[in-house]
Amino acid sequence: MIPPLLPPDETSRQAALGRLQILDTPLEERFERITRLARKLLGVPIAAISLVDHDRQWFKSIQGLCDTQLPREQSFCGYTILSDELNVIIDASLDERFQGNPLVVGEPNVSFYAGCPIHSPDGFRIGALCVIDRKPRRIGREDRQALMDLGMMVETELRETIASEVVRDLLGQLASEHRLNMIDPLTRLWNRDGLSDALQSQLQRVASEQGTTAVMMVDLDHFKKVNDQYGHLAGDEVLRQAAKRMLGSLRQHDIVGRFGGEEFVVVLHDPGSQMTALRIAQRLRVRISDGPIRVSELAVPVTASVGLVFLPCGTDATIDQVLKQADDALLRAKRTGRDRLVCANESTENNVIAQAS
Repeated sequence: MIPPLLPPDETSRQAALGRLQILDTPLEERFERITRLARKLLGVPIAAISLVDHDRQWFKSIQGLCDTQLPREQSFCGYTILSDELNVIIDASLDERFQGNPLVVGEPNVSFYAGCPIHSPDGFRIGALCVIDRKPRRIGREDRQALMDLGMMVETELRETIASEVVRDLLGQLASEHRLNMIDPLTRLWNRDGLSDALQSQLQRVASEQGTTAVMMVDLDHFKKVNDQYGHLAGDEVLRQAAKRMLGSLRQHDIVGRFGGEEFVVVLHDPGSQMTALRIAQRLRVRISDGPIRVSELAVPVTASVGLVFLPCGTDATIDQVLKQADDALLRAKRTGRDRLVCANESTENNVIAQAS
């Protein structure tokens, strides 16, 4: 194995990567969408957006693997950032640079690799959009163009400012190593501490009459049975995939995090009206149950119960009060049959309960 060399502009490249404040941040649907497309369009088991840090490659998004980061010395993307051209490796086992590489001789048994360099807004190669197969293969002209087009989509997203002022504030206050303390390592969503800070910021904004918010408590139904029937490793994968389904049902500037176990919290940024908040919550509930979650050869059916509380502009409430209302609504959803949405703002007689048909 021959580790990749450092680019001549390594110092400036690292500075450009740092300015983006993207390392060690939660999953974002805008990037998940691109890796899903790459995996589908090129017919590969693995696709990733990889950012090359000082001594690691860190995945902003990855489909087909659970890794968050890998050593830079083992990385294929470390070679991709050395040029503006596509980096295509037909069979890594025949390439002296990768012979003996743990990623080749062991899991995930990389054979084919194609990487498109990703540039920062100021033009530095900071990472790659890559696709991987476990068997040798060639890549045709149309597939090359598709990979380059998707790479340009990644760069477009990197040029966009973070839409959520909550997320922007959270990231701006934290050094990269401290962000890890606010991210759930299993799902790569915000953890309880990150959620608390985000919710506190939203409540202050609403109390000062700068908009509305809504909070959901989401619980995966009968999750203990999933662990008991399929095992805890399968249960972990169900949590990861359910988290991605939730992320895909929300707007870019909403916040979703793992509150603990199989319970999640969603904070909607300025939904405007209670009806809009209900539509988003219903879309999330339906998306979670949209077909079984695949875990190896298993197909695990999943549904969720959701409790929602809407806070109009000017509402003055504490985090504990809001979470208590959302949790009470969640409990009513579970007691009335699960796989449904209950809104805390409605009276007991007129509870808004939405159930899959």
